Amino acid sequence: MSRIIILCDSIPDDPSNGLHLRIQNLVARLVHEHECGFIGCESQRELKSLDVLSCFKDVFLMQPRPRSNRSWRRHLRRSNAWFLEESSPEFFQYATGVLAECIQRWDTQAIVSFAPALTELAARCGIPKILDICDSTTLTIQRRLSNRSRRMKPGERVLTSLKAMRQRGREGEFVRQFNITTTISEADRGALLRVSGVEQDRIFVVPNGVADAALKVDSSSHSGNRSVIFWGNLDFPPNWTAIEYFYEKIYSPYLADKDIAWHIVGGKDKQYLYRRIRHPNIRFHGFVEDLFAFAARQGVMVNPMIEGSGLKNKVLESFAVRLPVVSTSLGVEAIGGVAGRHYLVADSAKQFAASIVDLLDNQPLRESITNAARRLVATKFSWSVVGRQYSELVCTVAGAAKDRLKEKADAR
Repeated sequence: MSRIIILCDSIPDDPSNGLHLRIQNLVARLVHEHECGFIGCESQRELKSLDVLSCFKDVFLMQPRPRSNRSWRRHLRRSNAWFLEESSPEFFQYATGVLAECIQRWDTQAIVSFAPALTELAARCGIPKILDICDSTTLTIQRRLSNRSRRMKPGERVLTSLKAMRQRGREGEFVRQFNITTTISEADRGALLRVSGVEQDRIFVVPNGVADAALKVDSSSHSGNRSVIFWGNLDFPPNWTAIEYFYEKIYSPYLADKDIAWHIVGGKDKQYLYRRIRHPNIRFHGFVEDLFAFAARQGVMVNPMIEGSGLKNKVLESFAVRLPVVSTSLGVEAIGGVAGRHYLVADSAKQFAASIVDLLDNQPLRESITNAARRLVATKFSWSVVGRQYSELVCTVAGAAKDRLKEKADAR
C-alpha cells in the first residue's frame, strides 16, 4: 500500500460531466489499494454532494483563485503556471505551499493528477507523478481548426490558432515532466507522443468505462420506437457542432418527413440551439435523471461527431442498454469495435440517414448489432476492467518509488 495524493481542479461530483465520472471510477479503484489524500480547488458554489470525498484518508480544499481582470496577455502566456505566478503571485505562493505541505505531512509517495489547473504546479514536485490527460486538447483544437463545417470569424481563428500553439507546448511539457501519462484513445496518445517526443512506454491508453447502472438496464423487451436520440453536455463544442451537422445535413433533408422523432438530452443548455434546431418532431429534454432507461426505449443513438477527440461515453452507454448506434468514423475511433458488427458507420449525410432507417426497419439487423455491442462493452469497457488497468499503472510508479526509498535507507 502506498500513500498517494489525488489532484483535481474541483470536487468531481457532477453526474453530467464525463471527466467527473472518469475520476470517480478510477479513484474508486485506487482507494481500495492505497491510502489516498485529495487536494482540489473549490469555488463558492453549493455542492451536489460531498459523498465522493468520503473515501479519502484526508482532504484539503484550496481557496478559490481571486478573480482578476482578463488581460490580453493570457493569449501569449508561456504556461499557465507562469501566468498564474505573474497575475496572482499571492495565490501562486499559497497553492504551491499547500501542495508542498500536504506532500510532507501525508508522507506522500506519488501524485496522480486529474487537474489541468494544478498539474503545472505538481510538475515541480520531486516525487513520482502520474498524469491523466483524458482528451488531448491539442488534438481537439487541431480538429476544430480543420473542420470545414465550423463557421469561424478571422479573429476567432487567430485566437484558436494561438491556443493550439500554446496547448502543444503545454501538453508536451506535461508529458515530459510526469513519469507516466494516461489518455483515453490511441488517437489522443499519438497526439501526445508527437508534441512531447517521449518514449512510447511513457504514455498509455486507459479508456473510459460504462456505468453499472447502464449494464443493469433490462432492455431485452425493447424493440425501440421510431426515433433517434443524442445526449451529452450541450455546452461542449464537439456536441453542439454534432447537433448542428445532424440537423442541417441529415435530419432536415432526409428524416424530417419520415415521422422520426429526435430526442436531444443534455444539461447546460445552449439557448441558440433551441432557436436554430426547430421542428415539431424534435424534443429537447434537458437533464434526464434516469437516462439509461429512457435511452433504451428509443430507436437509434446517433453520434454525428465531426470534431473533437476521445472516447464517447454515450456510445458505450448505448451498447450497454442495447441501443443501436450510427456514428461517423471519428465518433467511434476509440472503441476498437467492428463497423457493421458493433455499430454502423456513415461519413456522408445520405449514408447516415439510410443507416438509421435500416436499423429502424430491419429488426434482425438491429438485434445482431445490439447483441454484439453489448458483449463488447461488458468484456472490455466495464469500470472494473478499466479500473484494474489504471491501478496497475499507478502501482508500478508508486511501487518503484517505494523500492528506491528502501534502497536509500538500506544504503545508510
